[in-house]
Amino acid sequence: MRALLTIFFVFNISAIHAQLDTAFYLAPIPEWLNQTQEIEISTPFPNATVTIFNSDSSYYNQVVLSQGVPNTIYLNTTAQGLQSTYGAISAQLGNQIIDRAALFVRSDRDIVLTQRVTQQYNQDLLSAKGTRALGKFFLAGNQTKIVNAPPAPEAALGFISFVAIEDNTNVSVNLPPGITNKNGDNIVSCVLNKWQSFTVTLDEDEQFAGASIVSSKPISVTTGANHVKQNSGGPEQDGGMDQLVPQDLVGNEYVIARGLAPASLDYLVIIPTSDNTNISANGTLVATKNKSEVFEFTLPGGPGSVGQITEIFSDKPIYCFHITTGSSQYAPELGMSLVPPANCTGSRAVYASRMGGLNTHLLVLVPTNDVGSMKYNGNPITSYNFKSQNHVLVTIPNTTSFFIPDASVTNTFSLTCRNQFHVEVIAGLGTSTGLCGFYSGFDSGLDILDPYLNVGSSILNFPARCKRPLKGFFGIQTCAPPAQVIKAEVVSGQATVQDPNPLDTVIDVYPSLGFSGEIWVKLVAIDGLGSLDSVLMRMPFYTEDADLLPDTMYGCPGSPATITAPFGMNQYNWSTGESTQTIQYGKSEPLILYAASDSCSYVDTIWVVSKNPMPDLLPDSILSCDSLNVISFAPPAGGASQIDSVFCRGTNAANSGPGIFNSITGLWDVSMKNEGLYVMEIFDIDKCVTYESVDVKINPNPKYDLIYDCPDVKIVLRDIISFSPYSIENKLINDNSASVSFPFDGVYSAKIQVTNLCGGLDTIDLSIPYFCSGEDLIWAPNAFTPNGDGLNDEFCIFSSYSDAMRYEIYNRWGHKVFSALPNECWSPSKSITGVFLVRLIYPEVEGHSPRVLEMTITAFP
Repeated sequence: MRALLTIFFVFNISAIHAQLDTAFYLAPIPEWLNQTQEIEISTPFPNATVTIFNSDSSYYNQVVLSQGVPNTIYLNTTAQGLQSTYGAISAQLGNQIIDRAALFVRSDRDIVLTQRVTQQYNQDLLSAKGTRALGKFFLAGNQTKIVNAPPAPEAALGFISFVAIEDNTNVSVNLPPGITNKNGDNIVSCVLNKWQSFTVTLDEDEQFAGASIVSSKPISVTTGANHVKQNSGGPEQDGGMDQLVPQDLVGNEYVIARGLAPASLDYLVIIPTSDNTNISANGTLVATKNKSEVFEFTLPGGPGSVGQITEIFSDKPIYCFHITTGSSQYAPELGMSLVPPANCTGSRAVYASRMGGLNTHLLVLVPTNDVGSMKYNGNPITSYNFKSQNHVLVTIPNTTSFFIPDASVTNTFSLTCRNQFHVEVIAGLGTSTGLCGFYSGFDSGLDILDPYLNVGSSILNFPARCKRPLKGFFGIQTCAPPAQVIKAEVVSGQATVQDPNPLDTVIDVYPSLGFSGEIWVKLVAIDGLGSLDSVLMRMPFYTEDADLLPDTMYGCPGSPATITAPFGMNQYNWSTGESTQTIQYGKSEPLILYAASDSCSYVDTIWVVSKNPMPDLLPDSILSCDSLNVISFAPPAGGASQIDSVFCRGTNAANSGPGIFNSITGLWDVSMKNEGLYVMEIFDIDKCVTYESVDVKINPNPKYDLIYDCPDVKIVLRDIISFSPYSIENKLINDNSASVSFPFDGVYSAKIQVTNLCGGLDTIDLSIPYFCSGEDLIWAPNAFTPNGDGLNDEFCIFSSYSDAMRYEIYNRWGHKVFSALPNECWSPSKSITGVFLVRLIYPEVEGHSPRVLEMTITAFP
């Protein structure tokens, strides 16, 4: 086996699951009698949300998985129009295009999925391959040691079932020479649209293994038999099926442990993908076969040889299917599973449950060097008395097999190891039923790994951060180094990506200035054989002043709002005492969130408002030119009973209080003491709250706002009726919302004559701090002659900061001798001479650091 290269930027041993993926495509399985199905899912990630559905969502189910805990979904109800459960078809619906039968699975985190057929006498297990099941070229597998069964009430048949994921998908199935489906066709063709399926059904003794399935667009394929008889002479019949992978994912090295089937009935079905393929078993050439030509290899020994390893090697890629059972009784029923190649496949952890009602055994294959780290249910596997064998192999590293018998297989179980291993479940019940299937992964080629869990994943979730740049760590696993990043691009959010070294396992993401939110980066890597893998990196980024929550959400006490804080915070602390990312809240009081990321803390507030708010009952503002103690308003027209209560919130508790309904006037009265902004909480009879704000103005003074958009500053006059045009720096302004700019930084002022809202004459003292130009205008001499001759006797300054700047003068001993505003000059006595320090002190403006300019002046006699 080629050496496996695994690169980790952060090394943290955890679990690699079988067939980890976020999407699965399950073609329908022909239903036998009254069989039902189960879908078992598990994940190594916390809180995966999984959705299972069919094409028209007539079947729709969503479940939340806990980390390491298998969950079973039961499909045991006959679907209308299908004559079967979802995920299956009745036998009479074969060989035609079908809607609604196939199932599809989506998850927000990678999961493992097995599809199980459950019927007392006919159980089977299908290992779902995720997106690796999608392809255009397949070769079908099936049991080969089968014969025509005696008449039975159930339909016994073989099948090739496939489902499309795109419209206008052309599929052709070419059966082996002389083999036909139930309609007598050797070649079956169809055109499928998205989510449609087609199941080719054949008589049970039609040996269709090696059939070619070719598609114009990616499809998912499941093949096998739902109820067939093996040729040992017994009357038993059973199924054997598995989901395929396309030809480009099969390999040429396989390791298989023998099951419990009697002699001659534990065997392999090997199908080459190219002509002139040489096949060896345990180092000995055993066959040369052409493409699609089936080679049947019987594993040596009997049930007592369970766990005995056979090594298969070929010079070209092959499909390898294992037919075996978990029952050692004579003429047992058999199952079939597609064997993962030895190269770059397997799992570091498996969480699963035993097959219901069956004797369930496990065949574990682990590299001999890693036996010491292998654990079963959390304990070293060597601490159990399991049958084990060490095997010296020819082309593959030495391997140890463990046989875990039924008595030791717990209802749910776990297997973990520091490196990849394989586990095949074999189960059976006397002569009633038998099955086999791999829980371990069919992953191959290149994998980009989650740096925190050390697993292959399609989404890498990072914690929320507030520092630039964001480091994007990942791991790479490949059999063909070197591996390198060939693309890293932002697909959502505002940021740029830098990857100075494509051969390492870290990228730098720079969020744009002013941006807070989730950043999604698509990462694509390639290895030495050209295998590609891609992931989405989810990087939450929130500056310390970020707004984490919307201002309002709809809800009521009886139907609270679902409020979700941003993903990835280190902690969530709500004012309710809860500490989860998502909570339910319907109260009228504001809800406060305290959150923390890597090095930032956040506080945000949200209000829950009525889903059916009342109409506006108050104006935006109320003006009084005398005094105001009570605000009165009418309930909705004809609906006084709609209001249950009113509460008025002012700027503090003293300005807050309940409203009172005046039965004489029919109005709601709210008392208030001061002017300001008040929020009215108006509760309906269901205790849902509608918020209204009203700005109460009592004989208000005129005001102005300054809105900076450098180089312009907009001056907006407020709370006036009219004003007289005014000038500032020789610019005449006759609009109550005007923009100005200046050539120098400074403080510019003007007096504006206005008529206030109550009709009185008033004055606005306008002062504009301006810092858009980056240049000051300051005039100050560096010498003067205070000798009383009337020429240059004073030290005076002039600046664009006007009276907002002040200055101080110090003598050579550091004593302050004078301080003043610029409109006052320094006129020292005639005896004053020498050098003095002048400190020009700029005005203190919010958002700008204090500034002092120092200069020297000389007083000459």
